[in-house]
Amino acid sequence: MKLVQNELFKLFKTKKLYIFLCVFVVMRSIAVYSFNVGKNFQTVIEVANAQSLPIAMKYDAVQFLLIFTAIYIADILTDEFKTGTVKLTLLRPIGRVRLLHSKITAMASFIVLLTLFSVLITYAVGMVAFEWGGSTVYHGVTYSIKDGLWLTIKVYAASLLPLIAFGMICMFVAALATNLVTVVAVAFILFIAGELLSGLSAIPSDFRNGLIVNQLFFFSDYFVKNNNHSGIALSVAVNLSYIATFYLLSLAVFRKKNVLC
Repeated sequence: MKLVQNELFKLFKTKKLYIFLCVFVVMRSIAVYSFNVGKNFQTVIEVANAQSLPIAMKYDAVQFLLIFTAIYIADILTDEFKTGTVKLTLLRPIGRVRLLHSKITAMASFIVLLTLFSVLITYAVGMVAFEWGGSTVYHGVTYSIKDGLWLTIKVYAASLLPLIAFGMICMFVAALATNLVTVVAVAFILFIAGELLSGLSAIPSDFRNGLIVNQLFFFSDYFVKNNNHSGIALSVAVNLSYIATFYLLSLAVFRKKNVLC
């Protein structure tokens, strides 16, 4: 428990967290400005009201969360290997498994917190730029204020599972890597490659649905809107498979990694 508390303390202490939040504010402000400027700029915003803004920009939020998550994981794992912080921690009567679990808990907490903050920041920017509005509009469908808020909560809550799955992939890469740049570069390449594969019509739909990038972008919609329970269960299983597989791989690397020399 103390390990987890220590990781959470470091999370709130790190300047990177607050830099990420500032980046969210800037990017949301740019998006709103682009919408207000007019037709020369392409934007995902459908209507000018605050309550529609977070759900309209969830795809954009996912992209930033991926990069921020990769940077954060590299900071708490790869950089700590490099600086010897992990070595100092393991000199105490603490097992490697417990230490890895604390890192995973910190990663999941980071994703949940940043997702929550991104929604609140987007609402705040929307309130400054627009009025709250009388309804939520998403993909051309109009929802009441209550239904719109509930939809936004469900969409972002559902997005946490694939984000954590991607975080576990980054955790494995971070356990292998020797510097932060490598972790971020691999995460970025995986994201771009996944996007390219998802866009190829020749790729079978079953294979496309199994891609982590596809899950990152479409799992929340699929989970919220689809009444096909077997399809939803399959998507959940895909994400849990990513989490389990890369947890075991990370554990294997972490157990064998020479951190005490």
